Amino acid sequence: MREETLRAANLVLIDYHQQLPLTPSFGSGTLSSSDGQRFPTKGKSITARALSRYFADEGVSTYTHITDQHLVYGTKVIVATDREAACVLDEMLGNQADLPITEHATDTHGASLLNFALFDLCGLQLSPRIRDLGKITLYRTAPHGEVCAAYPLAGPLLRRRINTQLIADNWDEMLRLAASLKYGHLTASLIVAKLSRADRQNTLAAALKEYGALCRTLYAARYLSRPDYRRKIARQLNKGESTHALRRDIFYAHEGAIRHRHLQHQTEQAWCLTVAANAVTAWMTEYLGLALEHMRAQGRLVDETLLRHISPARSEPIGLVGTITVDIDAELARLGSSARHPLAGHPLRKARPDVATAIHAAQRRQELVPLPDVCGQSAPTATRPTGGTTAPGDHQRRRGHPLRLRHRAHPSRPGARHEADLSLPATQLPGLPRHRRAGVGRARPALRCARAQPRRP
Repeated sequence: MREETLRAANLVLIDYHQQLPLTPSFGSGTLSSSDGQRFPTKGKSITARALSRYFADEGVSTYTHITDQHLVYGTKVIVATDREAACVLDEMLGNQADLPITEHATDTHGASLLNFALFDLCGLQLSPRIRDLGKITLYRTAPHGEVCAAYPLAGPLLRRRINTQLIADNWDEMLRLAASLKYGHLTASLIVAKLSRADRQNTLAAALKEYGALCRTLYAARYLSRPDYRRKIARQLNKGESTHALRRDIFYAHEGAIRHRHLQHQTEQAWCLTVAANAVTAWMTEYLGLALEHMRAQGRLVDETLLRHISPARSEPIGLVGTITVDIDAELARLGSSARHPLAGHPLRKARPDVATAIHAAQRRQELVPLPDVCGQSAPTATRPTGGTTAPGDHQRRRGHPLRLRHRAHPSRPGARHEADLSLPATQLPGLPRHRRAGVGRARPALRCARAQPRRP
C-alpha cells in the first residue's frame, strides 16, 4: 500500500459518502477544518520530537483536514514541534476530491497573517477560532481622526494604519505567488515556512503580512458581530474533535504508538488510519439513514434541524478488537438484493421487549422509581430505592441519575457481589469489553441493579 493508492481509495469513500441521502443533513460540503493530532512513537525516528505536554518520550503530529460532512480528505505527518499554520493550505489547494470547499476553520495554531493573505488571494476564506481575540491589533486604512469621525464607536478600536503603498507596490508579486500555489507549482507549507523566517524577511513577506492584517481585521469584525457565525465555526471544530476521537479508538495497536522510523512509512500508516476512519463514518451514515427512514415509515416525526447535530464518526457499533471469522459467500447471500443488513433483525430492537420485562420485574422486586425510557420506547428505566440505607453514590442517583446499563455475558460470574438477576439469556447476550458497554448498534444490553448496601464504617 502506497500513499497514491491510499489516496485513491479515500476518494472512492468520499464520493460514495456524498451520494448517501443523509450526508447533506450534516453540512453543505463547502466548509472544512483542520487540526493536529499527536501520536507517540516507539524507537528512533527522524521526525519524532520530545514534547513533554503530550508524550512521555517522543512523538509526531498528523495534520488532518475534515469536511463538515465528517470525512477526512487530507492527512499529513509533521514534526510535533513545528507550527501547524504552514500546513493549512496544502490539502486545501491539493484537494482531488469533488468537494466545493470555499471556507476553512482552524484553531489558534492555524491562524497567521500570511495564511489570511494567501487564503484571500486564492479565493478562499480562513475562519479561525482565535484565542484571546480581544487582544489582537485591528488596522485601519485612513488617518485616525478621519476614521473616528466616520465611525465613533469602532474608530477608536482601530489602532494601527495599514501600509497600503507597500501592498500596491508588491501586488503583482502577490498575485504571481497565489497563482503558483493555486496551480500546484509549489506547496503552501514550503512558501509559508520560508516567508515566516525572521532572519530572511523581504518586501513580499512584509506586503503579505500587511494584507493579512487587513483581512484579519475584517474577519474579526464579522466574527464578533454574528453569534450564528461563531456557532458555525465552533460546530465545525467539534466535528474535527469527534473524528479525532474515532481515529484514536481505531489506532489502538502497539499501544497507540507509531513504530515506523521514516516519514514515508509514517505517512502511509496515517493514510491507512484515514481510510479506516472514513469507512466507519460512511457505514454509520448509511445505517443512520436507514434508521431514519424506518422511523418515518412508522409515522414518527423527525426534525430536520436536529440531524446536523448527529455525528456518524462513532466507534461504538464497530468491533475493533478480537479476531472475527467471516464467511464472505454466506454473508453476501444473507444480505439479499438490498446489500444491507436488515434493520428488523437488529439485536437492540429484538431486545427491547425483554429489557422492558426485566425492568418491570425489577420494579416489583425493588420498588424502583420509574424514569423516562433509555431504549427509545415508552418502557421505564430504574433508579435505586429512595428509602432505607444509603450506598456510595446514592446521593447522585437520587437527583435523577439512572443506573448504568451494563453488558453481562454470564449471570453467575464467580466472585460477583449480590445483584438482582435481571440479565437477558446468555445465548442472546455476547460479552463485550468495558469501553463498548453503551450506545446504539451494540449487542443487547443486560440491566443489572445492585441492591442498596449499608455504608462501611
